[in-house]
Amino acid sequence: MINWGKNNLLIFGAFLGIGTLILITLCILEFDGLYGQDSYEYIRQAQEVKQALLTLSKPDDFYWAPGYPSALAIIDLMIGNMTISAQLLSLIIWSSTLFVSWKALKFIGEIDFISSFLTVLSIVGFSAYFFRVNFTSMSDGLAALFTTLVFYHVLIQKKHTSSLFWILFFSGLSIITRYACLPLVIIPIGFSLFQMIRSQNWKYLIIGLITLITLSLFFLYLKDSSPEQILNQSIVQDWSFSNYFKSAINNEQGQLNYDFPNFLFILFPFIHLGFIWICIPVFVIGLILKSRISSPIILISLCAYLLFLGGIPFQNKRFLILVIPGIFMTVLPVILEILEKIKLPKLGLLLLLMINIGLSAYSFRTFYKIQQEEVYLLNELTAYNIQELYTFDVDIALKGRGFSGEIHNLWMEDNLMPEKGNFFLINETRWQEQWANHLLMKNVNAILASENLNLVKSLKQGWQLYKIE
Repeated sequence: MINWGKNNLLIFGAFLGIGTLILITLCILEFDGLYGQDSYEYIRQAQEVKQALLTLSKPDDFYWAPGYPSALAIIDLMIGNMTISAQLLSLIIWSSTLFVSWKALKFIGEIDFISSFLTVLSIVGFSAYFFRVNFTSMSDGLAALFTTLVFYHVLIQKKHTSSLFWILFFSGLSIITRYACLPLVIIPIGFSLFQMIRSQNWKYLIIGLITLITLSLFFLYLKDSSPEQILNQSIVQDWSFSNYFKSAINNEQGQLNYDFPNFLFILFPFIHLGFIWICIPVFVIGLILKSRISSPIILISLCAYLLFLGGIPFQNKRFLILVIPGIFMTVLPVILEILEKIKLPKLGLLLLLMINIGLSAYSFRTFYKIQQEEVYLLNELTAYNIQELYTFDVDIALKGRGFSGEIHNLWMEDNLMPEKGNFFLINETRWQEQWANHLLMKNVNAILASENLNLVKSLKQGWQLYKIE
């Protein structure tokens, strides 16, 4: 699949070295990759998969795709510390995605070693949102790696027939890592099957189909979910063309108000400072130079995926991460032409790298602040002997970080009846707009109206700890 020559090992080692420095920096800042809700749940799922592997049993079913927790569980069999294993996996994913992007660059055209390294590092590696997601314990980075491998093999399939098989293989892995990858890789899958049938390449067709069946069986082994459970998710059930024009959406996530309607949101990868913001000048220069694109298949796949995202009933920048390496590969011919024509290309790439490192650091503050808030809340709560705590938004984080008491999620508590001795961790100002018409705020209002409610402590960022005396 990839010839590991001297330059390949050198460039991969360089990406690993940069990634290691990043992890050391994050360690100094006491950021361990866990924040919000999803990352803690992935850790929990990985622990269940690991236990199932050790006991040769079937893990309990879980909500999300099993690819990431399975990969994490396998690594942790060797490491023995799930948080460290997740950080190591992040390092491998980030470095590998950059390496495959570099391989695509070298396939498209000739460029010197240092310039190729700086090009990939500045445009892909430190694309702000891509960077911050890759160094958290989430499935997006692994899914992006698999889709990057899909697009790379689309690029090289004319010279390497075996790539038609690898397209199917990595497409399957991407889907069982993140379901949202399906609309992104469905066209490469169809293209690969068509090419194998047209060229009567029965060997790779049979191997590819067996591989897809094997991955499906692996998925069914880990998941008790029926197809209906997946198809009944909001992303599918509430998909609508009308969502293209909405910037205010009311759904199971509450009242969501965005700055832009969906049809502008899906353009973020090309224009937003958190993505590949240099796309606009690159496109303009490409038109002037009458440059080509690297692959119509990749471009059509990206467009199909973004059009799908335009119809879902919410906006999530994590979904856009998957297209960053694909966009980079698509415009590679233009990038190479620009680097040939400008004076001092390395200086220009270094300037771009410095800008994107600054944007990445600025963007990463969001995740860092969330994690620091979770650690702060846990430290504050340990001062009290809390047996039962009612809260929302931080319940999974508190449990994941070792809160010993029982936690009830106010978002899910129907017919809540506050009782003596109950503790409540509430952030009314943060919740009241998004969840105004939801059960959550109904519960919060009931709590605040309770007799004998005592404010135990006012905490930072609007949090209030209450107790029924």
